[in-house]
Amino acid sequence: MNEIIYGILVSSTQLAYVEEAYGTLALLENTNEVFRDFVSELQTVTLFNELEILERYIVIQKVRYGDRFSVNLLNESRYKSIFISHLSVIDFFDTILIELLEQNETSIEFLIEFDIGVEKINMEFIVNTDNQEFDFHKEIDYA
Repeated sequence: MNEIIYGILVSSTQLAYVEEAYGTLALLENTNEVFRDFVSELQTVTLFNELEILERYIVIQKVRYGDRFSVNLLNESRYKSIFISHLSVIDFFDTILIELLEQNETSIEFLIEFDIGVEKINMEFIVNTDNQEFDFHKEIDYA
């Protein structure tokens, strides 16, 4: 089934290119890469790979939610070669994003910071809305 969906995405991407629908083309290319990553059987990936897919996922969500949120990453370049569990960052981000967008009509600003621990990467999401600040933490084991 995944092969069929992947084929449809590739065909749609090609059609968007032929029709010079460049916004649609960019969305489909990002969707294609995110889908391919989500169905991957990889158990571990580098933080670099995880953040690369997160950036593509953010582009897709920006189409859906517009400018209702922004994301800034801190310290990620220092830890990009560390292996972590596949989808651990994206899953955490998505859960927080959807929950906060449902609860807030205002713009949401995400600041995502990474810090290395003894056996884990500490990931902190500092989220600002117009009237509140939230801190979310997750420890990710090295894989």
